[in-house]
Amino acid sequence: MPGSSTFVGIKSVTKMTRQKKLFVIGFVLFLLLVIGMTIDMARRTTAPWNKKKTIDRVLPITPDSTRK
Repeated sequence: MPGSSTFVGIKSVTKMTRQKKLFVIGFVLFLLLVIGMTIDMARRTTAPWNKKKTIDRVLPITPDSTRK
């Protein structure tokens, strides 16, 4: 159809220039880096409601541990 520009738009979307490819690759790498850092920070921190449980695991208080 002469008045339809749908096919022209699809053709221009599929053709990526070198700058666009570099931008997309850079964005994906940045996103992966941020996700990795977020997961690392989440693994290293303790939720406030679990802090007492962690202290009990590290320094268990038993009746025998206070006497020598």
